[in-house]
Amino acid sequence: MTYPEFKVLLDTVHQVPLTQIDESLLPLLSNGISWYEGLLRFLRAKFSMMTRFFTSEDGLVTHLALVNPNHTDMMVLLTVDKQANMSELVALYREDPQELGEASVSGGQQAMATQRQVEIVVNAVAYYMWTTIT
Repeated sequence: MTYPEFKVLLDTVHQVPLTQIDESLLPLLSNGISWYEGLLRFLRAKFSMMTRFFTSEDGLVTHLALVNPNHTDMMVLLTVDKQANMSELVALYREDPQELGEASVSGGQQAMATQRQVEIVVNAVAYYMWTTIT
């Protein structure tokens, strides 16, 4: 998939910042752009079998998608934009997560798979932060 195709897909999904899912992540995710670049490399190596990597044509924007193997309608996306000097970590959903039927069995299973994916990524981010403390 090309970068322009990936950007079109991003416009069709629902994005929820991880800090909106859990506000206690704000301090953990308030680092500079170079820290996020290192995090991107770390996550790409750690989760090599479940990631997709996309870079803009000018090389200034990179995206690392961490695919959820247990719920393919959801993934976590790390974006590092050197030009805008910003980074973000978001959960992407094919369907609006507010509209998922939590009361149904499949909705509950999807919610659990989503929560587990977010926990895996947050644990990896915390581990990376711990290893970079000097």
